[in-house]
Amino acid sequence: MYYHIIWDFDGTLFDTYPLMTIAFAKTLETEGYSENPAQIMELMKVSELHLLEYCKNKYGTEEDFKYRYDRIRKEMYKNIRPFPEIPGICKAIYLSGKMNYLYTHRSHSAIDILKNNNLHIYFKDFITRENHFKRKPAPDALLYLIEEHRMNKDEILMIGDRTIDILAAKNAGIKGCYFNEDRTGKCDLADYTIYDFKELYEIIGLNKLQYL
Repeated sequence: MYYHIIWDFDGTLFDTYPLMTIAFAKTLETEGYSENPAQIMELMKVSELHLLEYCKNKYGTEEDFKYRYDRIRKEMYKNIRPFPEIPGICKAIYLSGKMNYLYTHRSHSAIDILKNNNLHIYFKDFITRENHFKRKPAPDALLYLIEEHRMNKDEILMIGDRTIDILAAKNAGIKGCYFNEDRTGKCDLADYTIYDFKELYEIIGLNKLQYL
């Protein structure tokens, strides 16, 4: 049974990839470039750094490209909402006495988005870019959370939608749950693969009806 649930942000708590793809395509257009949206999303799901490096090599984009992309993306994020099942499962975890944590490469803006959706109250701690940990799949941030909150590794589950999330979990010696909503991805390293967050209730050990 899992007591500590560590969540990724983009593509896990929030369905941000379609919006991020649009924002990235718009940023490229401001520089006179055009890229297939499907290609942008595919590369972004590997990592944002991977996509930026791709565009730097293909188009010669400069260092300030990311700044312009972030500005457009943040403007579009004002009305972003979590996946439909997320408020319920996060609340159920909280009410059951279990703990939610956030671990994202995104800036403090991720916490602001949680606050805008009244989800922050269900989280015990947050790791964002401002904490300056090595990026996933390095386990540094997870090891910090484990030590800071005196977690038993057998009671921890990391949930993410990318292989690097699961790799980070494995490198920290904890279980990883791979969220694959569109059923196109695969992560053989994952201890669990889910296609709908409703499946988490049983994995975590919660009675959904008790918290409706």
